[in-house]
Amino acid sequence: MKYVDEEVFSESYFAFWVLISIAWGFGAAIAISFLWDIESQDEIGRVFSGMLNYTTGKEGDAGDYAEVIPSPLEG
Repeated sequence: MKYVDEEVFSESYFAFWVLISIAWGFGAAIAISFLWDIESQDEIGRVFSGMLNYTTGKEGDAGDYAEVIPSPLEG
């Protein structure tokens, strides 16, 4: 294990770990950005459906007009 044996990192070795940490941070940010969209798509659809119903003058609950996609978690 090279990283345990060396007492002092070389500049290129340190730059490698900095690159890894920056890539890890960007990957986590991208994953977080997309996961909440996927998990909240039903609620986001209801909000946009309600806004569309309001602007077009339709009456009733937004859920009446929203496309309902069954969740795989619901039995």
